[in-house]
Amino acid sequence: MKGLIDTTLREGAQTTGIFFSLAQKRAVVQALVRTGIEEIELGIATPLDLDLPKLMAGCRAEYCHTSFSLWSMCRRRDIEYAAALEPDILSLSIPVSDL
Repeated sequence: MKGLIDTTLREGAQTTGIFFSLAQKRAVVQALVRTGIEEIELGIATPLDLDLPKLMAGCRAEYCHTSFSLWSMCRRRDIEYAAALEPDILSLSIPVSDL
């Protein structure tokens, strides 16, 4: 679907009580690709997500015509971690308040 970006794996995973296994994440990606989504946000770039490197590598190998993005806090270590995963797009969260 032209111009659509899906954030299910990031936003869904931020929901209290929700946890996607690696197999479930792969199934979501497969369904989104079949639907024709052009960009899939795979999650939040953090070393705490042990599935993310495997998910990114698998998606790259299997779905070469889909763009994969990550979301990152605007902290050097998080950006460097995200960059090492080589997303097509990296979205940064840049807070504007001191809180």
